[in-house]
Amino acid sequence: MEPLMAIDKLEDLAQALYESDDSIARLQLLATIDSILSSLEKTKSIRGNTKENIDRVRWSLETICGLDSGNDHSDDQHYTWALGAIEALKSIHCFGEKQASIYSE
Repeated sequence: MEPLMAIDKLEDLAQALYESDDSIARLQLLATIDSILSSLEKTKSIRGNTKENIDRVRWSLETICGLDSGNDHSDDQHYTWALGAIEALKSIHCFGEKQASIYSE
């Protein structure tokens, strides 16, 4: 898996989760997102505040799914925070200039 390609998919999945009215579909999307985030956490080139941004994405989307109180912020606010954290993950400061494959050595 290439981090930048995976992060681009995260944006699409987060949007679909946010726009869905179906709680089961939201949870299925969250499971897919969590799988991608877990893979990103395992990359050898992870650095900077990458883990913090991954946690922000996970927390905000879990809140939208009703799995966390989200400190009583709205779904709109959590979606905005998730997108901001996803955007931050695209930075060379998170995975390095070459955006190395997660499974490369």
